[in-house]
Amino acid sequence: MALRSRIFLSCGQRPDEVTLVNQIKERIENELHFEVYIARLDHSINSLTENIFSRLEHSEYYLFIDFKREHFDPAHLPLRAGQNQYRGSLFTNQELAIAAYIKDIDILGFQEEGVLPLDGMMNYLQLNCDVFRTRDELPNLIIRRIQEEGWRNNWRNELVVNYINDRDIPALRPEIRNDQQVLVPYTFRHFRVTNLNDRKIALNCIAYIDNIETDGVSWKPSISELKWRNIISPNILIPPKETRELDAYSIPEHREFVMLGLNTHIVDYTGLVEEYKLRNGTHVITFIIYSENFSPVKIRIRLTKINRTITCEQI
Repeated sequence: MALRSRIFLSCGQRPDEVTLVNQIKERIENELHFEVYIARLDHSINSLTENIFSRLEHSEYYLFIDFKREHFDPAHLPLRAGQNQYRGSLFTNQELAIAAYIKDIDILGFQEEGVLPLDGMMNYLQLNCDVFRTRDELPNLIIRRIQEEGWRNNWRNELVVNYINDRDIPALRPEIRNDQQVLVPYTFRHFRVTNLNDRKIALNCIAYIDNIETDGVSWKPSISELKWRNIISPNILIPPKETRELDAYSIPEHREFVMLGLNTHIVDYTGLVEEYKLRNGTHVITFIIYSENFSPVKIRIRLTKINRTITCEQI
């Protein structure tokens, strides 16, 4: 499936509104080829953190649709003659506040005629919404405005990582044997880390072991930076739409252990090197890659070593 940029669509939750917004979602996906997520009203903490926060964090664009609700009570909010008399949707305004807090995101806003303009968060964000008089005109208005704003459907503001399971890279690594340094043949396996943003460089990318489970027992080696392929520096840049490779692990010719991708060029303690060697067993290893301007990304592999037989898969 082709890569699609993601739109977080914030809207009212009344049945007629949900029906209309589902139609808008289908048109955006079928005609403009975006991926659209519609938040559903759920008052649980899990829904808030797993659905709304997570989806907002991983969306490239934000659509705000403010349907009108009840009349303002003039006794509590005096209004001038002819001024709009309705409040907007509390649910969508709350999501707008969350979106403004957690990330910088392109926003298009649409407000039903009659809703008080620049109310709530919109006043602080200076969000000037397009006003729609009838709900029937809303789908066409949204399609047109997305096109006018030049929203691009073929990128994502994230890093992705995949295990390269069909390629062995031979290399020599120095080891101390009998108080002598010797070059030992190793076979290397790598991760492929790709920047899906077509305009932004991923800055200061750096990788660590997040956790290991060996035969069901969880543990973690001392924290230390992992090594990117072909360079010594522990942190690198990934240009837009480009890929860099990260050492996953390596296997020496004697196959006595599996060496996780520790950057031994910046480590001066042999005890730390020993912590990154895996012996016989089934090891589920979680790697994490941080970037200065992208969300962290994780990858898990299952590595099984039984004597000289070593297998690995991404999970």
